[in-house]
Amino acid sequence: MVILKNIGKAFGGFLFTIFLMGFIFTYLMSTFTSQNVLKPLFVSIVDQQFKQQINFTNEQRELLLQWCGLSKDQRVIACQAEKQFICFFSDEELEILCNLSDGLSDKQKNIILHKMLVVECLKKDNLTFGLENSTISIPCSIIQNATSDELPSILGETVFNNIYYKKYNCSFIECLMAPGGIEKYMIIISGYANNFFRSTMSYMLIGIVIGAVILFVCYESWYGRLMTAGKAMIISTIPYIFTILAINFLIPAGILSFIAPLTIELVRLMKRCLLIIFAIGATLIIVGYILKRYGKKKKITYKSKA
Repeated sequence: MVILKNIGKAFGGFLFTIFLMGFIFTYLMSTFTSQNVLKPLFVSIVDQQFKQQINFTNEQRELLLQWCGLSKDQRVIACQAEKQFICFFSDEELEILCNLSDGLSDKQKNIILHKMLVVECLKKDNLTFGLENSTISIPCSIIQNATSDELPSILGETVFNNIYYKKYNCSFIECLMAPGGIEKYMIIISGYANNFFRSTMSYMLIGIVIGAVILFVCYESWYGRLMTAGKAMIISTIPYIFTILAINFLIPAGILSFIAPLTIELVRLMKRCLLIIFAIGATLIIVGYILKRYGKKKKITYKSKA
């Protein structure tokens, strides 16, 4: 009977630890791939991607300053003679652009980017952009109906919707294992992945409950149950602690701009989750230790009275 209990303790502890590791992973990924987390990241990423493409040369700067020195009537006459790019800016936009400093502000970049895309849309119905190793198509009607202030969020949401709601004809695992370039891994940041992780998380919970029940049956004392569960919780965080250290060590500061914000957010979620689990595990160990000490003192007191 003692041998069976020891086997049960080892097996229950193993199940509890393994499924807890799986639960941490699926919980992290289901949270990370949720729309509320990814959408703001995409807006920020796409905004930075587009603004990095704006190269405002000294020649263009001088041309703008010359244009700013013209009166409204002179601008109209100049644009009638030759339709230049600068003719597409409204008077309000030109007023903002003419207030130049050493570098372009975000608002000035938004205005320039908006007009660049609007001019490009004069001869196209859709604009196609390369986002790292993926291609995103954006309808020109969306760009033309947006203001320069609305453009960053609209572009970000459009790119997000293209990636997040993409339809796949294979299971999540099959899509990951299929041959292809880096673009196939875009499925990891999709709603398809979110559904997979959320459904898998329930199986991890079932495994945790089974492991906990086995531990409860095999350990006769509460301190044994609590301390074993606490140790298992702390052990389950170790692989993720090493993962965080590896990410911080292996990935340099200048990684692809598309990956960096996603990685930073994932690490942030991981740290928060691990801190909670580690704190709960440590608390269970401390409570179990107190119960163990209290039980020993109670036995000693009982024997001395006898």
